[in-house]
Formats: sequence, C-alpha cells, structure tokens
Amino acid sequence: MQISLTEAQKIDASYEVGEEVTDEVIFAKFGRRAILNLRQTLASKILELEKDSLYNKYIDRVGTVISAEVYQIWKKEMLLLDDEGNELLLPKTEQIPSDFYRKGETTIMVDAGYNYDRLEEKMGWLGIDPKSIRHILITHQDTDHVGAVEADSPGLFRDAKLYIGEIENKYLTGEVRRKVIYHLYKLPQVTINNEKVLLHDGQVFEINGIKIECFLVPGHTWGHMVYLIDDRYLFTGDTIWFGADGGYSFISALAESNKLAVKSLAELEQKLRTRGLRPVILTGHTGWTDDRYFAFAHRDKLCSLFKKKVHDPSAPYDAYDESDDTEENAKRGFLPPVQKI
Repeated sequence: MQISLTEAQKIDASYEVGEEVTDEVIFAKFGRRAILNLRQTLASKILELEKDSLYNKYIDRVGTVISAEVYQIWKKEMLLLDDEGNELLLPKTEQIPSDFYRKGETTIMVDAGYNYDRLEEKMGWLGIDPKSIRHILITHQDTDHVGAVEADSPGLFRDAKLYIGEIENKYLTGEVRRKVIYHLYKLPQVTINNEKVLLHDGQVFEINGIKIECFLVPGHTWGHMVYLIDDRYLFTGDTIWFGADGGYSFISALAESNKLAVKSLAELEQKLRTRGLRPVILTGHTGWTDDRYFAFAHRDKLCSLFKKKVHDPSAPYDAYDESDDTEENAKRGFLPPVQKI
C-alpha cells in the first residue's frame, strides 16, 4: 500500500520519500461490523501464513516417509495429524488398499437405549459383543437413553462401568424427580445397579488413550452431559434437534427448563467457537452433521412437537423409528471412526 508524502507528513512531519509509514489504530473507534471484518481478515491472513509454512515444511520432503496419527477417515481421503498437530490429507488413491486403522481395542458406548430386544442383534452386525462393553457414557437418565442398563433390563451391559454427571445422578438416587410435558407429569424413578463414575462440568479424562471432555448442558434434564471425544466427535444427547433448516433446542415439552436449555446450548456453541473446534456433532435422535453453523443455526429457539423434521433422511437417527436400521447400512457405516496408526 502506498501513501503520498503529503498525507504521510500529516501523520509525522519527519517522514521522507521511501520510508515506511505507521499509524496507531484505535480499535475503540471501530464499529461492531468493522471489528468483525478486521477479525475475519486477520484470521484469513493467519491461515494463509500457516498454509505457506506447512507447504515449505513438506516441499523438500517429497518421497520420504513420515509418521502421522489418523484422526478421521472419509470415503475419498483420510485426515492425519503430524507430530506438530498439523492437519494433513491422504487421498484414498495414495493409500495401500489392505491398510486398516484402529485406535486401540476399546469400544466406548454412548447411552444405552431401551430397545434392547434388538440391540444385541444390531451390535452383532458390527462384530461387537455387548458383554465386551466396559464403558458407557450416559448423557442423561431418560429411559430411551439408559433402558438397557436399568435394573429390570436383560442385563446386556451388567459388567459395564457407567459415566454420568453428578447432578444427573440425583435422579437415580431419588433426590430429584424427572418432570415432562411442561412439568405436568412426573416419571418413575430409574434404578441402575452398575458401577458409576460421577462426572462434573469441564472434567477431562481418558479411557485407554481416548480423550473425553465433559460439558454440562442443562435444560432437557438438570444434569444433562455432552461428551467431546478426542476433540473430534461431540455427542449431544437430547440438547439439539435438527430441523430441515438447522438445529434447535430440543423438544420443548420434554424439558425441565426451556429457558435454561436455550441458554446452555448457546454457551456450548460459544465454547466450541472460542476454542476453534469443529467436531462432528451427533444428536440422540436426528442424526449428525459436521457443519457447526447448521447445528446451532437456531440455538435460541425451541423445537416444537408439531414442526420437527429430519434434515437428512439418510442420517442415522432413532426417533423410535428403526426402518433404516439394516445390517447393510450398519456395515456401510454412516460415520467414519476416529482411529490411530
């Protein structure tokens, strides 16, 4: 950018031709829109510099072998992380056809719904024996999410350790009763005999090398927990309902507090944005998306029982409808696993 000598000397009379001109920028004088535009421009420039730096790092390493961690697998390419955390893409055409990647031998289950009469069959489609499950993350204690571990269930997961929020556990101890249909009805107390690990908001822990971060997102229930797995997958339980035009706060009639549900959902989205996280977002009933803006498009609005629509008919969702649950669909896989070399 060039500036005339006359304009430059208005800033500092000592400037001469050929010198660089600097001037103080006072952000307090900027409007909101100008600040947002500046932020976007800076972010774009930083991204360009990062790309140039990454390119220069690897341009001289063509033909050499490097080691990287496999973080996500798609149909046509694979996302890798090098030893500095840089994201690399490996096209399928460059992969060895017989390669198979896993992240250890651990299978962690998220929620265990009440349709246990077919649960064992469906897990069998994926080669998973229910008795091998040792860890289950519980988002909340509603029967459609914990029915298979309730005391009067067939006991498919009696040896599994349950991870549940300390506030949510108060429903199980009877300290709090679950209310639905705008608090008109109280649900029976749920009894679970499995060993439990009580979690708190912000807690980070590992299960056999798999990182799990807990986010308390109350509203649907008082202690509803959302789980971020390896910073890549976010299991949201009953906090978000995907409509055709984006995500809403979950079904209003079933919430303990709709006001709190909307507030805490907005806080969750803010935490993801602040940390620059763009995980695959998986809901309890309406499928998944890797578009954070779509997922939180209507975070300040409630889902109505009379307007709910699934945005993607091919997305896996239960919603008490198992018509698309087939062995072929299960084996094809709707979502690539997080795996590690």
